[in-house]
Amino acid sequence: MFRVDQSSRVPVPALLSGGRQDSSIHTFVEVTNNLPVWILQVLSTAQNDDEIDRWRRFFVHDLRDALVLSELPHWSARNLYVLLPAYMTRTDRLSSALCLAVWECEEPGSDELCWRIETDHGVALESMHGTQPGDERKRRQLWSARGLNDGHACHGGSA
Repeated sequence: MFRVDQSSRVPVPALLSGGRQDSSIHTFVEVTNNLPVWILQVLSTAQNDDEIDRWRRFFVHDLRDALVLSELPHWSARNLYVLLPAYMTRTDRLSSALCLAVWECEEPGSDELCWRIETDHGVALESMHGTQPGDERKRRQLWSARGLNDGHACHGGSA
């Protein structure tokens, strides 16, 4: 989850808010848990008057929410990134990576779910039981990257 400190709130310029009165922006937010943070980068299908591609980025706490957001019909391109906590990469620091594939999996010896995250830096497993990558049983692919050379790389799958 994300915690927002109201002292970080700043006025929203009309150009950024799209005329919405309920919009707010903040200079920082706090990540309140030690789980992956998903970053969905999307390109709108709407044409801009200035013909400049406008990529938008959403920081999302839950993978399922990121996948639902990625499937909205008004995105012409999608990229999914992940910020992985150190324990998931067996290092001493946070790591960011481009997602190549995400799989819904089962924990060994049970039907509890875990998620296999295949990235451009290797494989990680989001498991509540500390299961190591390779010990899980794949059920279905939730995300798959394609066309990585064109900058309009990824598409989501059904969650």
